Amino acid sequence: MTRTRLVAVSITAGLFLTGCAGGPSKIGSAAIVGDTAIPLETVQQRFDAWLAAYSDGSGEQRERQGLANLGRAQASVLVSRELVRQVAKAEGVTYSEEEVQALIKQVGGSTEAAAQTLETPANYHQSVRAQLLAAAIGRRHIQNLRITMDFTTATSRTEAERKAKEMAQSEQAATALVRKDVAGMPANPQTGQTAEQSRLNQTLPVTNFLGQQTPRALMSLFTVPAGTVVGVSLNSGQQGGGAQQWIVARVKNRSDQPTSGTSPGEVAEQASPSQLELVGQAVISHYASTKTIEINPRYGVWEPTSTDTQARITGPGNPAPTFSIPARTEVQK
Repeated sequence: MTRTRLVAVSITAGLFLTGCAGGPSKIGSAAIVGDTAIPLETVQQRFDAWLAAYSDGSGEQRERQGLANLGRAQASVLVSRELVRQVAKAEGVTYSEEEVQALIKQVGGSTEAAAQTLETPANYHQSVRAQLLAAAIGRRHIQNLRITMDFTTATSRTEAERKAKEMAQSEQAATALVRKDVAGMPANPQTGQTAEQSRLNQTLPVTNFLGQQTPRALMSLFTVPAGTVVGVSLNSGQQGGGAQQWIVARVKNRSDQPTSGTSPGEVAEQASPSQLELVGQAVISHYASTKTIEINPRYGVWEPTSTDTQARITGPGNPAPTFSIPARTEVQK
């Protein structure tokens, strides 16, 4: 670690130890979400309860992440829960306890289901409540949520970051890069659309992405304010080698205003609960972009484009499968 990095971490850690005036106290906080502080003690209690529940070494999350990353994931879950709570309150969505019990029964009971999560059997209902709220939020937005973007592709993170920085300079720079990348590509034989037409100024509804092979990664495109450039890995979580695939997009507009041509609720009725929840998580991450999110350095850094409740905080040496660049700034990892 460089001296500059050490100094930056020391300063940030010091701020959390000393706190600041005019907002929630950073003293003893794992995270600050807007005006709400999440205590370190709360994260530790969840972590200890989870270890006690699976003291025999069972629990799929222990095998997947290892104990070193479980604390970070627990903090991420708590931040995600607070964001869900705030968005649900703002939008007036809720759930019934009958829905909670029905979903727990559907997955085979809390004991079996909890082993695949960061919950204990005793508090698995908290996870279900958060899922129901996220799905209810998604139900409200899936009908009309859409983006307009210019995009290109890359075959490595390094190339994706280079192109993203170039596209972040201006809309003109983004257009020029896309045109350069598609030069010589044939038109789509089915639609007759040129490669340039298919990549510039494309307005796409969120439903177009839900049926793709990596819908969670692509939902990152809906988490950012207009003017942001997003890099998305399409290989994240896949086994085996092969060339990397990245999409680099400048989001020119994001809207969830109603459009004509579709009956209210029609799209939501056709979507699965998991798809509704995924859209809800994208809406929640977009909401987070309007708030101040501060993470205690002991857990890592905030990943603004993530829609994974357990991976909104990332650690050193473990870059997220997405990144974002506000116009004319450096990459946020």
